[in-house]
Amino acid sequence: MSPVGFAPPAGAANPDGTVAPDSAAAGAERTLAVAAFAGPAAGLLLVVGQAATLPASPARVPLLAVCAVAALNAGLLAASSWRRGRLVPARVATDAAIRAALLAASFLCCWHGGGLAAVTGRDNSPLYDFLVITAAIPGLVRWPLPVALAAVTPVTVTSAAGELALGNPLWNVLPNASAFYGTTLIAALVARQVRAVARRTDAYHRETAERAAALSAAAERHRHAEPLRQRVLATLTEVLESGAIADPRLAGQARRELTWLHGLLSHGPREPDGDLPDLLRALAAERADTGPRVELDLPAGDLPPGGRGAPALVQAAREALTNVAKHSGSDVARLSLRQTVDGWLVEVADDGRGFDPAVVPAGLGLARSVRDRMSRAGGHSAVRSTPGRGTVVLLWAPR
Repeated sequence: MSPVGFAPPAGAANPDGTVAPDSAAAGAERTLAVAAFAGPAAGLLLVVGQAATLPASPARVPLLAVCAVAALNAGLLAASSWRRGRLVPARVATDAAIRAALLAASFLCCWHGGGLAAVTGRDNSPLYDFLVITAAIPGLVRWPLPVALAAVTPVTVTSAAGELALGNPLWNVLPNASAFYGTTLIAALVARQVRAVARRTDAYHRETAERAAALSAAAERHRHAEPLRQRVLATLTEVLESGAIADPRLAGQARRELTWLHGLLSHGPREPDGDLPDLLRALAAERADTGPRVELDLPAGDLPPGGRGAPALVQAAREALTNVAKHSGSDVARLSLRQTVDGWLVEVADDGRGFDPAVVPAGLGLARSVRDRMSRAGGHSAVRSTPGRGTVVLLWAPR
């Protein structure tokens, strides 16, 4: 199991390691591929330099051949990374195995030639510096860290064993061997940060595109809805001005609603301001002309602020009173407010005809305007009714 933060994130790439070509993640992979190209390219210079300084000895020719193969393999890996624009894990794994084999061959040549220190003036392989640099490549692949470290383990073990065979002291062998792991670890940390930045960039681009699409859809809805709104307003205005509504209370209610609708279209929705008891008193006064008469039962004394649930309570109580006027047949509604431990309880009750909740569902206003509104405010509602004995609507919201 890989350490936290080093396992590749789900959905970061396709199963074959590819990503969307126009994404920041794809750009990150190209950047890491360029880094993998630069590593072998720089290592080639070291191989050439080491090979050119080999003294004449029985080991010189086979060592030159080993260096030539290492240079060729490094060139192929660099070309593959550059062409594909990403690192192919299978190719990197193969390259790691080849480099371990070449390192072993270089030590064998030196040992067979009578000892590297005696024959070439060195106590290490001419490929050592090159392999330390290219040990960064497994760390750049989209691998969990243990897999990347495992990829350089053959080179590390071969280097330690070869140095000991050539007489390099243990106190020098161990630091030399640990350099491979250190290079891989540093590369893995850098690659992790590069990919993390790319993921955040892609997430930002997706969020921006989604928001732009949502705004475009909202603008389109507004464009289609505006003629409908204006037509409804014009029709309501014409009906009121013609005197077609004979009931004075209904006509007054229609005028108030028309005024409210004009304000909504001009200024947007506005939540009621003020303390909760004052808002309920204003609601009762508003209903004076449209019926039924509202009897208030409000707590006395100073009360804490209504909180975020107050607007929802007032609007839901308004819908409940509208329901009383439409369906109850009662001339009186009772509106009460109680303070609970962590919220407010509003009760709207009447002594009207009532209904059987098991047979007749609550009206559309209660089902949607009240229940949904209270739910959005973090509260809840309940309706209790009995045929011939009235209806009680209970509204609770947090402070």
